[in-house]
Amino acid sequence: MSRKLRALKSLAVVVDGGLLPPDALTGDACGVVLAGNGLLPGAAETAAREALKSGLPVLALGRSARLLLLALGAQPGATRLEKATAHVQFLNGPLFEGLSEAERYFERAEEWTLPEGVHVSAEGEGGFAAAAQNEAGTAFAAQFGVESNDPDGMQMLKNFAEGVCGLNGEWTMPAFLDDCVTTLRASCPEGEVIAAVSGGAPSIVAAALASRAFGERARCVLMDTGLFRKGEVACLRRAFEEELGMPLHVKDISSEVAVALSGAADTREKHERVVKTLRDALLNEGRAIVRGAGQPGDFSLLPLNALYREEIRELGELLGLPPRLLSRQPFPESGLAIRMSGEATAEKLELLRESDAAFCEEIETAGLDRKLHRYYATLTGTDTGAYAVVLHALVSPDTVSGYAFRLPYDVIERAVMRILKNLSAVEGVLYDVTGR
Repeated sequence: MSRKLRALKSLAVVVDGGLLPPDALTGDACGVVLAGNGLLPGAAETAAREALKSGLPVLALGRSARLLLLALGAQPGATRLEKATAHVQFLNGPLFEGLSEAERYFERAEEWTLPEGVHVSAEGEGGFAAAAQNEAGTAFAAQFGVESNDPDGMQMLKNFAEGVCGLNGEWTMPAFLDDCVTTLRASCPEGEVIAAVSGGAPSIVAAALASRAFGERARCVLMDTGLFRKGEVACLRRAFEEELGMPLHVKDISSEVAVALSGAADTREKHERVVKTLRDALLNEGRAIVRGAGQPGDFSLLPLNALYREEIRELGELLGLPPRLLSRQPFPESGLAIRMSGEATAEKLELLRESDAAFCEEIETAGLDRKLHRYYATLTGTDTGAYAVVLHALVSPDTVSGYAFRLPYDVIERAVMRILKNLSAVEGVLYDVTGR
């Protein structure tokens, strides 16, 4: 829903209804959309009531409509439809301006007894309330959602955002850039500002944004944890100096990171130790720190946190960054340490770094890098005390449910032969087809 509203040039930010921040419904908020399956007990009902109490216009879609109807005092009845399509007649009301009738899909539709002050705004075949609104025109519940390639659904969202909430449909990336620069300057009116570079596209865009906002007051800093891919630090230094015209200051903290990782075998523990070491090192550089992503802290400015990946790329293009830097793969903050099982020893890091480089070179030589969202190697131990390398290539930007690319066998074969020939401690090479 957020992406669809942004496509209509209305800024929409996702907030977890179960963890609703105290100030989420105040400030410059203009309206609330309740989306999701609407089945979480307790917290979801509370979020619906809080949204209604805020006085902001509220739109509830799909199963979330049940939460809003209950908050309005409606009484549920029998289930009329489940996982089915029905013809819907749109009646008078601002939500359906410009719409008359359509086929809509219902995950579940119930009969409702509506209280005084709430009336039907869309009627499903057979006479049930497909949608309802209050007389004030500030609360709207639709028992159907907005689907992919759904012009009527997009019109409904446009009607809500612009006609009901009063947004002007002028949220654009140039406008975001101007606002962001103004906000950053106001946040740090004087003194040096550190732009923390990690190597991923978001941190590079954030660094360019910091340079735009602060000029010579911005200093780009890369903490070399010793956990980067082969040649990564040198590549980034060249890119900043030759392509971006900004010096990149590299600080070697690999010794501190190695000490922090000593004895840590659990993935989460390794990640936490690296992140803490990085944080401490950054704090030693300065208090005003711009980062491309992360959790809000007491030292970070996170200007890109509200943007999606494709929007970060759009912003980077607006800042004049070359496509090569904007298409860089995501890379974990804790680096190669969490791409291996067990403790991140120097021997294992070297094996993984060389294996990863061989695989990536074969992918790029075959011209497949532009088709893939991520491609990388991981390392695990074997029963014989040797190691096995696992190759991964994902095509989906969804890092949770992304799926494996069908790599040509000759590409896999060349990578396997290079790894086994050059790394005697590696006993086998596998290709992961689970897609994660």
